[in-house]
Amino acid sequence: MGSNKIIVREYLESLKEDRELDYLFPILLVLMGFKIKSTPVNSKGQSQYGKDVIAVGFKDGIKKRFYFEIKGHADKDIDDTSFNKRDGIRESILASKDTPFEDKSDPAFNALPIEYVTVHNGIIKENFRPQFNGFIDREFPDRNFQDWDIYKLTDYFG
Repeated sequence: MGSNKIIVREYLESLKEDRELDYLFPILLVLMGFKIKSTPVNSKGQSQYGKDVIAVGFKDGIKKRFYFEIKGHADKDIDDTSFNKRDGIRESILASKDTPFEDKSDPAFNALPIEYVTVHNGIIKENFRPQFNGFIDREFPDRNFQDWDIYKLTDYFG
């Protein structure tokens, strides 16, 4: 790994979710060609139902709705504690699936397939990976889930 990537990774790992990663992440998405529908700034103080950032983008050439759930600081690493706690990763993922988001001003948006993405500036702890993978396999049989961890974020921000 080049020294620039190490610097980017260490910087990203240091970010808190609120007003840091929440602020930078939508900028990254715009640079990647996504069209932002909603950000944490738009819904500050309101329940986001596991959708910190809502955007339209492409995956494998297919236009999709993307629901990004951002976790950082104490929740940056996915383990038994961060996954299962109140307002933890599991609860956020399920809330995202259970709570529809519609844009009445853009009916085409409402018909797009959905891609769910957990974004965190840490890793999935190896001893927790089997439980996490089992949950994802069960909840997303269509494989419409992605995990953007510190390594993927480092590549994207780099």
